Amino acid sequence: MYQDVKKIRFTNGDLPGFIHVKDDSIGMDADLDVVYEGTVSYMELDPTYGIESNTMQTMAMSQAGIALRYLKPEEIDPNDLTSARTALEKMVETRLADFWKDRNVQIVKVEITEFALTQESKGMVNMLRQMAEFRDPEKAAKKLEEVQALAQQVILKDAKEAAAWGNSKWKCMKCSTINTGKFCTNCGSKREWTCDCGTVNLGRFCTECGKMRMQVEIKLRKEI
Repeated sequence: MYQDVKKIRFTNGDLPGFIHVKDDSIGMDADLDVVYEGTVSYMELDPTYGIESNTMQTMAMSQAGIALRYLKPEEIDPNDLTSARTALEKMVETRLADFWKDRNVQIVKVEITEFALTQESKGMVNMLRQMAEFRDPEKAAKKLEEVQALAQQVILKDAKEAAAWGNSKWKCMKCSTINTGKFCTNCGSKREWTCDCGTVNLGRFCTECGKMRMQVEIKLRKEI
């Protein structure tokens, strides 16, 4: 008996492939695009029959596309397609075996080597999960606490920076007196600083180039 095992690869490539996913916990009931590829191992029991490898490839692609429609939506976890991939392998193998059993071809194994959501579909799932979290009072409260904690950190950081700016030394541009406050202790001039671009400023940022006063003063402190 002729038993040379052959293996061909198939993929949906640029062809559309989708699975229907239903998840009430996040309000999902939609078709999600997927990419997949796999291999089919088979034996020609009668060498005189002689099937072309591209024939088997086309058949595998076709059966995989059809099998996707029979995956149960409520049993598909969009974050983990392992179980769906296993189910797809079994369906494609069964459908190919049924088609070729009377044609002296034995399907040895079908393996799905890649089965994943497209980036667009992943984005949709993530968006729905985030929306679901805000619908849940407990999760929404937790998110609010996280946002508030982050805001508090930003406020403290700004306060520290403001204190650092307020206590930093500066040289009066009119009388060259070294000061730490907002006004010169000698001539009373308001604190001014010259940016690296040459612009004279009163605020925390240069009105011409946007550079922070602190960036310039750190460099000037070494000169004072």
